[in-house]
Amino acid sequence: MKINKSLSRRRSRVRVSSTPQKSLEYLQGFFHFKPAMRFYTYILKSSKTDKYYTGYSSDVESRIIKHNSGNSRSTKSGIPWKLVYFEEFEDKLSAIKRENDIKKRKSRKYIENLIAGGRPVPK
Repeated sequence: MKINKSLSRRRSRVRVSSTPQKSLEYLQGFFHFKPAMRFYTYILKSSKTDKYYTGYSSDVESRIIKHNSGNSRSTKSGIPWKLVYFEEFEDKLSAIKRENDIKKRKSRKYIENLIAGGRPVPK
């Protein structure tokens, strides 16, 4: 069995810097580091109907604008809506689970306690 000597003599083309800081600067030119997307569970209050609305979004500001412009059928009758509470999550599923948890309780007292910053009312 013959070994091709030209293959065994090749050097790796990957350069390793002696300092981690330099290697990071070197890699930043080749990769685009995208910040992680955040998701929010939010509660809106209508001053017109005195009702609360709970939802989730990755962009709460634009979502509130949509609610107040009448683009959302479920909130159209309560315009204007005001953001009264929100929680931040690292992933969409966690935000959805929290939204569903708040909605399942069907408790105005629970929502008002969240807004006031108190402890949630036990189930």
